[in-house]
Amino acid sequence: MMSEANSLAEAVRLLDQKVHDLIERLSFQRSKNEKLKRRIVETEQAKMILEEEIGVLNRKLSERRDHFSRLGSIQQNDEIGKQLDQLIKELQECIDEIN
Repeated sequence: MMSEANSLAEAVRLLDQKVHDLIERLSFQRSKNEKLKRRIVETEQAKMILEEEIGVLNRKLSERRDHFSRLGSIQQNDEIGKQLDQLIKELQECIDEIN
């Protein structure tokens, strides 16, 4: 009878130890999960900041492209104007020679 009581007591003690171990593991996992959740939030915030910066940089790039495009047009117009002036000068010289 005593042996059965000892076996039962030992089984209860082992079961109690396993439950205690499981509670510790659960606590550890919960702590780890909380840290991971915080890291996810921080990463999402960093991602939003980077996306905002990308938007700003894309707008600046677009403005620069527009600016250089207008500059190119102005330079082309200047070149065309110079060529027209040269042609007009040559035409005037031809007209002067005819007269």
